[in-house]
Amino acid sequence: MHDMMEFFKLREKPFSLTPDPDFFCDFNQYGKLISQLKTNALNGEGLVVVTAEIGLGKTMLCRKLLQTLDDIDHIEILYVPNPKLEPTALLTNIAEQLLIDISSVDAAHLTNSINLRLIELARQRKQVICIIDEAQVMGADTLETLRLLTNLETHKRKLIQMFLFGQPELMRLLERESLRQIKQRISYLYTLQPLSFSECYQYVCRRLVMAGHPDGIVLSKTAHYHLYKFSRGVPRVVNLILEKALTIAAAENKTQITTDIIKKAMDLSPNLEKKTVSRFDELLLMFIIVAIATLSVILLYRIMGDGLQ
Repeated sequence: MHDMMEFFKLREKPFSLTPDPDFFCDFNQYGKLISQLKTNALNGEGLVVVTAEIGLGKTMLCRKLLQTLDDIDHIEILYVPNPKLEPTALLTNIAEQLLIDISSVDAAHLTNSINLRLIELARQRKQVICIIDEAQVMGADTLETLRLLTNLETHKRKLIQMFLFGQPELMRLLERESLRQIKQRISYLYTLQPLSFSECYQYVCRRLVMAGHPDGIVLSKTAHYHLYKFSRGVPRVVNLILEKALTIAAAENKTQITTDIIKKAMDLSPNLEKKTVSRFDELLLMFIIVAIATLSVILLYRIMGDGLQ
């Protein structure tokens, strides 16, 4: 039996379920979105919302934004990772992060203190951004408190910007008649989608290389096909399966993850909904692979033939 890390020449675990921004894959929708969010922040947009189904990388994106903005001197970041708070508790949390001496937990007093502190920071040419993860758990009263904070402004710009990251339930919550004003304040709304087939392969290779693997290629083509079918392009599920698959491959002294290993990893993941791959799908995939290989050989011979003429 081999140690998985040593066997695959890895420095770190490539498929940990912990959202580590150092493993952020900045391609396609993720790279574009982090760039857009940074632009939204620098442009002073008042309220930006990002939604995603469970496992699509919402928290990873949130932490990557925190890391990105932390490098900008004039930006002050407030971070609320668990906003299931009553209005006064949220105001207290924000006030504490703004280094306000809290003498009262009265909502009106807290809001006034926050306003004065934000004006002071604006005079110092500081830009304050509040980033809230899991925003779908906030109650209606707390969301209304956020809306009132977005009202704080000078005649030139908002004193505080809000970036909300949440599951789709957040937007359903904002459909309520009582919350329509905060929905109207949304400057930008982004929605993360599952990875495509090619994006999933790219995601796997990138994370392996980031973790120290020489080239990131450990999956056979059929194994990737099954991985994609099982995971449906959800990064968290991909991570869950491949974390087990690497361990199984190392134990079996195999440098390539095969379809059989993917299936074994699935069997060790009882909480996952198993989407079976039919025999027809397998034969279709093999036909496509053979067809591509045949066309490649024909093209190669034609190129060689043209070169000899």
